[in-house]
Amino acid sequence: SLLAKWADTHAAIRHFIREGDALTIDPVPVLGSLAEQVARRYGIRRKRPEYMEPSSTRDAFAATIIDAATKVTGPIVIVIDGLDEAVRARTADTTMPDLITWLLPRGDFPRNVKWIISSRPGIEVDPRLAVSLGRDSAEQLMLRGLTASETRALLWQVYSKYEVLARPDYIDAVAQRSEGNPLYIRLLAQDIADGRTTFGAIDELPGSLADYFQRTLAHIERISDRAQTETLRSEMRRSTLRDLVNAGLLTQQQMDSQLVQQ
Repeated sequence: SLLAKWADTHAAIRHFIREGDALTIDPVPVLGSLAEQVARRYGIRRKRPEYMEPSSTRDAFAATIIDAATKVTGPIVIVIDGLDEAVRARTADTTMPDLITWLLPRGDFPRNVKWIISSRPGIEVDPRLAVSLGRDSAEQLMLRGLTASETRALLWQVYSKYEVLARPDYIDAVAQRSEGNPLYIRLLAQDIADGRTTFGAIDELPGSLADYFQRTLAHIERISDRAQTETLRSEMRRSTLRDLVNAGLLTQQQMDSQLVQQ
């Protein structure tokens, strides 16, 4: 969700991979989408693949990128989120298209084409990624979870500083259950501010981020039971489902299915 926010702010060319969502892993639609974004962003004609298969689509994507790179002075930034999900999907089912082979740079793009790739740790040991993601060819930034002191500072924004300092056991419980995930802590801070959760009540804390989303969905159901308007129910559910997708806990297909059921 952090990278999605950054990509929106900077209007970057982007693709978000979701395990279980075949269209986000198939190289033909993925490369086609990226090429279309580049063409629209920089006002050029997209190079069309001769055949709708990975090799031809990759050549057309590269030609579109190179054309755009020769016409702009600044960097062209391409954001790829969730690369590890494509690796896991391919490992689990070798009949799936191999997005990694076709997507990543091979030294064939101009220097002003920059890639920002997010992944859980460990996939850089994959031999297919050694050239693109090895420490000698890419700068790597490891994002760690929030510490207990950072969690405490965030809760100061919605609750008395002195009462927060007086409950180190509560802060430790939040840090442990959130696993340092800022989204969990943001949801908790909002619930405390709105009076839905009591500060200091450890037994009220969800056990994980997934549990938090389940509780939020249950809260939405209770609102609907109290005859809130259809518009409010729909907007709240859609927002929560979108957060689930961004957190990787729900696929786009599952979100669409939930919305259809509504």
